[in-house]
Amino acid sequence: AGATLRRVPLPDRQRVRMRDMVDAIVRTGTALAVTGAAAAPAFQGGRKGPLRTPGAKGMARRIRLWQEFVAVVHARCGADGTGGSDPWDAVIDGANVGYYRRTSPDTPNHIDYARIDRLVDRLTGEGRRVLLVLHERHFYPDTMPEKFRHFQQKWKDAKILYSSPGGCNDDWFWLYAALHVPDPLVLTNDESRDHTFQMVADDPPFVKWKERCQCRFFTRGEGGRREGREL
Repeated sequence: AGATLRRVPLPDRQRVRMRDMVDAIVRTGTALAVTGAAAAPAFQGGRKGPLRTPGAKGMARRIRLWQEFVAVVHARCGADGTGGSDPWDAVIDGANVGYYRRTSPDTPNHIDYARIDRLVDRLTGEGRRVLLVLHERHFYPDTMPEKFRHFQQKWKDAKILYSSPGGCNDDWFWLYAALHVPDPLVLTNDESRDHTFQMVADDPPFVKWKERCQCRFFTRGEGGRREGREL
């Protein structure tokens, strides 16, 4: 009687190890440098097919862009995930939110920018410091209708948007950003089936981290009892 439940945080060493696994995957294509496993997966998972590694020029570009991103993360959140100039405590997998339930033939072929913005407003209204990760292709002139362009400017002005570069998997960016800080809220319905997740998910702490930090979402009108954020 009188007992209370208390959230037990994931040890920093486990979180940092998983973050470093993501970093190794981006830089080398595997997490071997961190895990010491005997072999690396040869399949990306989901429907993405065999693991593809770019040539020397492509790899150099990837590493350069990744280093620029990591520098931004460290500047805003501190090298150890605490402090920094402008840290976040909520990370949005923008593509996952934007493509949610957009599968019918008459659905526009772009993401739902307004839905993403509603989520941003809700989280910032709750006092959350948000990082929104979206691949740069979602802002190309032939992809983003002009009537939604104001959302991009709004997110830029609020300094919450990171546009992941072409040729890179946007999952790398939001996952690294989320693992870099202690105990964030991570908005995604991603089932963790691609190769990044497959490599990281070999560690049982990743399951605990997802259970603790991942917040799923749904839209009004969906049947059944659901847990998560309504969009």
